[in-house]
Amino acid sequence: MFGEGESKVKKHGAGKRREWRKLHLAVDESTQEVVFAELTGEKTHDTHFIPELFDRKGLKRLLVDGVADSEKLYKMAFEQGIDLLTPPQRNGRIKKEPWMKQRNNRILEILGLGGDKIAKSIWGKLRGYSKRVTIESAIARWKKLFGQHLRSLSFETQRIEISVKAQILNDNEAVGGRNLVVSS
Repeated sequence: MFGEGESKVKKHGAGKRREWRKLHLAVDESTQEVVFAELTGEKTHDTHFIPELFDRKGLKRLLVDGVADSEKLYKMAFEQGIDLLTPPQRNGRIKKEPWMKQRNNRILEILGLGGDKIAKSIWGKLRGYSKRVTIESAIARWKKLFGQHLRSLSFETQRIEISVKAQILNDNEAVGGRNLVVSS
């Protein structure tokens, strides 16, 4: 984002070190509308924004990659009646807490299918986890329209830029012939 190319900095130590930003998106799986867009620094954990998503009215299911396989997030989802669909870690252990029941069932399902990488893939298709392709599609549309760089220099204006781009992406989908409806 700032400074000269990464390779030049590594080789010569010249210029400022680049500051990376992470873009976090949430997309409605039925409409492909971006319903949440946030920008964070490179040292922020990938799941820090998930509790904010849990507070949204009408949320019934949240598909997140394996980084969200944590007891804290399962507990929050359990308390709010949300199905947190995330693959358990490869060596995941059965836990006795009631909020871990969903996760325990997923571990057993994957083990029942063979317990390997292929079993996890089959599990994903059977449980609907493969619908995460929706977010990959949204990111591809984002990069096609806007590229992968930000124009703004300060963090606050970058956050505003992300918000505006999310709205433009949603409006662009509507112009493309789709009716956007947020399901609740």
